[in-house]
Amino acid sequence: MRSDEPGLALWQDRLHGGWVRVGHGCHCNRPTLENIERAGFSITEIEHDRLRRAPPIVRPLIAGVALA
Repeated sequence: MRSDEPGLALWQDRLHGGWVRVGHGCHCNRPTLENIERAGFSITEIEHDRLRRAPPIVRPLIAGVALA
């Protein structure tokens, strides 16, 4: 998921091309929450967290509930 921190988001953009290959198709700079909302879902619960022990460009994490 794309970081809210501008500096980290910039690195996600810079490293995206290589990361897709190394991360087996993982897109580290996708605006996940916005994509869910744009798809017509309403977010009822959301928790922001970080994946520990992961490279910084893939640490941002959200978990929650979205309803159609």
